[in-house]
Amino acid sequence: MKRNNCYVITGSVGVGKTTLINYLCKQYKKFYKVPEIAAELIEEQMTIGGHLIPWIDRYAFEEELLKRKIEAFLIAPENKICLFDRGIPEAIAFFKLENKYVPQKYYEAAEEYRYNDKIFILPPWKEIYENRPTRPQKWEEALKLHKLIIEVYRDIGYYLVEVPKTSLEKRAQFIIKEIGDILWER
Repeated sequence: MKRNNCYVITGSVGVGKTTLINYLCKQYKKFYKVPEIAAELIEEQMTIGGHLIPWIDRYAFEEELLKRKIEAFLIAPENKICLFDRGIPEAIAFFKLENKYVPQKYYEAAEEYRYNDKIFILPPWKEIYENRPTRPQKWEEALKLHKLIIEVYRDIGYYLVEVPKTSLEKRAQFIIKEIGDILWER
């Protein structure tokens, strides 16, 4: 199932994905935000003392995350430009980052639930990077993850568009231009 109105904005940790998506959705009515489900799941699990946290049980975490990402994909509105804060294929990159076996179902899900062919990737940007309880990765690990994300999306046939390191407004305008001619309502 392919959804051409669904765009992924991705990149390593701490590159400004969520800030950019929030800005676009606030400024333009045509956009619909699909939040970073992983961050929500980690926060939820930390609050209840659960084990579905990647640094506790990567496989159980990714299993629940996949279920929630597929659900978000299926319920995303068809009459909006849906901006996904990370996509289904990224589980593969996280498994590879930790040198873990990637179960076949993650490759199958990445093929079955397809976003627009154009994937927006934000490059690592040390000046804006910060750690959080839900983002404990060190800078070097963030760089490695960036390369793996690129590799995974390319391997399954997506076209990556690098969003320049510039102001939030200019990043937003870049994405709007790349998406193309749509009636932009403020």
